[in-house]
Amino acid sequence: MVLWDKKYRTILLVSVILLLFLITAAGLIFFKSKIMPSARGPNIILIVIHCLRADHVGYFGYTRNTTPYLDELAKSGVVFKNAYSNAPWTKPSVVSMLTSLLPNEHGAVNYNDALPDEYVTLGEIMGKLGYETLFFNGGNPWIKQKFNIPQGFRIQYHAINRAEELTDDFLSAIQETNKKFFAYLHYMDAHVPYHQNRDTLMFTTSKNDDFVPGNITYSKVEQSMRSGKLTAQAKEYLEALYDGQVRYVDMNIHRVMNFLKEQGLLDNTLIIITSDHGEEFWDHGNFEHGHSLYNELLKVPLIITGRNLTHKKIDDNIRLIDIAPTVVELAGQATTSYDFSGKSLMGLMEGKKEEEQRPVFAMGTFYNKENFCYIDSGNFKVILNTGVQTGKLNRLLPGNQGKPEKEFYNLDVDPLEKAGVLTDSEKLELEKKLEAQMRLPEKFDKKEVSIDPELEDKLRTLGYLQ
Repeated sequence: MVLWDKKYRTILLVSVILLLFLITAAGLIFFKSKIMPSARGPNIILIVIHCLRADHVGYFGYTRNTTPYLDELAKSGVVFKNAYSNAPWTKPSVVSMLTSLLPNEHGAVNYNDALPDEYVTLGEIMGKLGYETLFFNGGNPWIKQKFNIPQGFRIQYHAINRAEELTDDFLSAIQETNKKFFAYLHYMDAHVPYHQNRDTLMFTTSKNDDFVPGNITYSKVEQSMRSGKLTAQAKEYLEALYDGQVRYVDMNIHRVMNFLKEQGLLDNTLIIITSDHGEEFWDHGNFEHGHSLYNELLKVPLIITGRNLTHKKIDDNIRLIDIAPTVVELAGQATTSYDFSGKSLMGLMEGKKEEEQRPVFAMGTFYNKENFCYIDSGNFKVILNTGVQTGKLNRLLPGNQGKPEKEFYNLDVDPLEKAGVLTDSEKLELEKKLEAQMRLPEKFDKKEVSIDPELEDKLRTLGYLQ
């Protein structure tokens, strides 16, 4: 009897322990489902090809074979033929992309501005929707943690890497995650100094001792312009190097897609490919970016490809602020829950006709005076060149001299923005629309950070600082 009682007590104790374990496990599952939801949508990758202007992409009719793989994707994906950045350089553009706020609403428009913590980024949103969030930056100093741009991304990678190395590290990271993921991938190769790779010299047989790949800065080019030594051949050579770098990034995007296919992930992954801004090659007298609001700096490529998408070419003007609400809707979440200034592209992708057009507003120059621009639904464009230089770096750019305070263009008949042909009434209407956009206030107080010596050295290497 004693033995039976002891055996009974042991069985009872084990049963109680097992029951407690099951209750705890059920509680953890319930807690996880409430606090850490599983992602409902597909994997999403946002690829940004730094300073890639739209008219240097093959499917836009560019004569050089810079983007053979993107051209293939364009045959099956959704192509936006008139996509615009909201700023002409990286920091304000990427912040607009990740917050869906216009530059004057988020305020991170100058070199020492940082994104205040109060703003909600796409990384934070997607993390709360159950996604693993990854931010892979190929060495752009303006989107590092110092400026709080990757706020909310759990896994972050910031290194000066060529596209091939960045791709290797990114593919290793997504192979290790067992969750659905949202990834931001920023390729820097089309930015000077044009580190030499297998494709750098693809489009040129020339050699220029003044501009050696891997040792080119904007300052060197500018000094050559000022001295009158920058020849037409040198300009052609620099543009050819840029095109070779674009080709190199294109090849690495192909590698990403092949990997997704090999791993069985491609059927459940959507890929968005765009640029943060363009690059000028003396279209209006200058080189590089950050100094004007002409279309060589604002018009960017945009392709969305992946599962359940049918091929479309969309002519409507859209903005990079439309990317965040699109990602959120692709993830299965209503966009009305968030304070977005942009609008999801899903309706256009599904072939729905929009009643309201999407006006384009851009600002946030890096050098000299602040500029603003507005493009309406009729493709009429106004640029306001102000006298305000607060927070800007001072650089006397040759092509910026002698501009009028206001410039007006009809982009349908003058896509290169060379001659203003609008009537007085059309100009007045554009000015009113621009002024309304300019009056939008910042959502939170501006945050500024100091530029430390290490960052100064990096910026000087890239030619931003003299």
